[in-house]
Amino acid sequence: KSKELNSFSCEARANTNLGAIEALRGNYSQALKYYLESLALWEKLKGYRGILLSKNNIAQVYGYLKKTDLEYQFLKEAETIAQQYAFTDELGLIKTNLAIFYTNTGDFRRAFKEQSEAILIYRKVNNFSQISIGYSNAGAILFYLNKIDSAILYYQKSKDLGEKMNNKKAIALSFANLAEAFQKKGNIDTATQYYLKAIEISKSIGLKDILLFSYDQLTSIYKSNKNYDKAFEYINLKQVIKDSIFNSNASKQLAELQTKYNT
Repeated sequence: KSKELNSFSCEARANTNLGAIEALRGNYSQALKYYLESLALWEKLKGYRGILLSKNNIAQVYGYLKKTDLEYQFLKEAETIAQQYAFTDELGLIKTNLAIFYTNTGDFRRAFKEQSEAILIYRKVNNFSQISIGYSNAGAILFYLNKIDSAILYYQKSKDLGEKMNNKKAIALSFANLAEAFQKKGNIDTATQYYLKAIEISKSIGLKDILLFSYDQLTSIYKSNKNYDKAFEYINLKQVIKDSIFNSNASKQLAELQTKYNT
C-alpha cells in the first residue's frame, strides 16, 4: 500500500517492522534485507533519525550473524549521526548497544565506559527506565570484571529505581542479579533470600527466564549444601518452566505453519 501511495516514510517504517518480525523469528538474512531497504529509503528522504535507527538495527543483525566488524561499523556510524544531530535518546541507545558489543567481545572496561556514558545521557532527559537498565548492565559488566561489591551497588541502584517506577520486571531482575553477586561472595543465605524474592515477583508477572535462572541457581546452592530434597524440588520446578517454554514455542511454530498453509 505504501508503494502504491509513493509514501517512502511509511514504506521505510513497514520494512523496519518486517525486519523486526524476521529478527524475532531468527530469520536474520531476511531481517537484514528489510533493514537495508529501510535504510535506503531513509537515505533517499534524508531522514537522519531513520537512518540512525536503521543502522542500529542492521548492527544488531550483524551481531546475531557473528559479523562483529560490520556490527561495530554500523554502530559507530549510527553514533556519529546521533552526535551530529543531537539525537539524545538515540545516542543513549547506541552507547548502550556499544557497551553490549564490547561486553560480548570481552572488552569489559570499554563496555563499562560506554554504559556509564549512556547512563549520563539518560539522566539529562530523566529517562528513568533506561537509567535503571543502564545500572543493571553496568553492574553485570562489573560482575564480569570480578568487582562484586561495586556490581552490588549498581544492582541496588537499579532495584531502587525499579521500585520508584513500580517496574516489577526491573525489580525481579535486580533481585536475581543481587542474588548471583552475593552467591559469588559466598553469602549464601542472602543470595537465597534474593532468589526467592526474584521468584515471587517473576511468578506474578510470568517472567520465565528469571524463574528458570533462579531455580537453576537454587538447585546448585542446595546441592552444595547436600540438601538433596530441596535441590530435587527446584529441579522439578525448573523442568516445569522448561516444558512450558517448549510448549509455548511449539504452539507458535504450529500457528506459523497454519498461517503459511492458509495463505
